[in-house]
Amino acid sequence: MPATLARRATASEGGNALGASYRCPNGSRRVPTVPVPHAVPVVQALKRKAAAVADAELGRLASRAPGLDAAARAEVKDAVQRVVDAFLREPITRVTSHADSPLGESYADALCELFSLELPTFSLDRPARSA
Repeated sequence: MPATLARRATASEGGNALGASYRCPNGSRRVPTVPVPHAVPVVQALKRKAAAVADAELGRLASRAPGLDAAARAEVKDAVQRVVDAFLREPITRVTSHADSPLGESYADALCELFSLELPTFSLDRPARSA
């Protein structure tokens, strides 16, 4: 598996790694208010890649069909966005709903491999200060 992040934050480092959680009204369990960090950049990269592909195709359409009026272009753009959203819904739901488990990491790594996602590399460790 590729090293998608220089270091992954885990739940053992303080709740979910961002420290945000919400107690359900019935008090039964804590629900993270945001996914743990390893899911966030994967979802963002997946959405960016999908948007870039959709924009490129809409650009090709504009050059191949210059006679389309603004209303038709808007309808095509909306249709393309609905298709993109439909295809991304399940992978994004799975990677975020399992974000705080090893299964979530596996989903995130699989999405990175399958879609050749480029993620920013960062470290949660602070660099040593030079004197």
